[in-house]
Formats: sequence, structure tokens, C-alpha cells
Amino acid sequence: MTTSDTNDRDDVIPLPGVDGAALYSVPDAMRLLGGLGRTSFYALVKSGQLRLVKVGGRSFVTATELRRFVQRLEAEAG
Repeated sequence: MTTSDTNDRDDVIPLPGVDGAALYSVPDAMRLLGGLGRTSFYALVKSGQLRLVKVGGRSFVTATELRRFVQRLEAEAG
């Protein structure tokens, strides 16, 4: 799926900085989420609000998960 495909779907909120990559490293995900600190980021993970995937020994956040998280935040904000 390309960025333009993503922008054509009504159920997907474009996330600035998410360029179509499938996986984002923890530091990249923290930056994309407004510069969250490491403690705040891992608190979201621990509470289940944000899910990580593992590849080998590394943790990543999927682009889908980043979009889902932002959509939920927008819905909660009303």
C-alpha cells in the first residue's frame, strides 16, 4: 500500500511522517508521536494502549498500530 492509497481510504487517518514503511523503530515511533519520552512510550506499551512487534531482539511499532493509536486518541478527544 502506498501513501496515496492510504490517503484514499476513509478509515485511515494520515499520520504526518509515516511514509509507508511497515515498521518503525521505538525511537522513530516516539518521534512520530510528538516526541514522547521513553518512559511515557513504554507506559503506553505496558498499559496495552500501544502494541509492539518483535523482529529478532528488536522492538518495532507497525504503521497500522501508529494509525490505530492516533485514531483512538482522536475518538476519545471527541
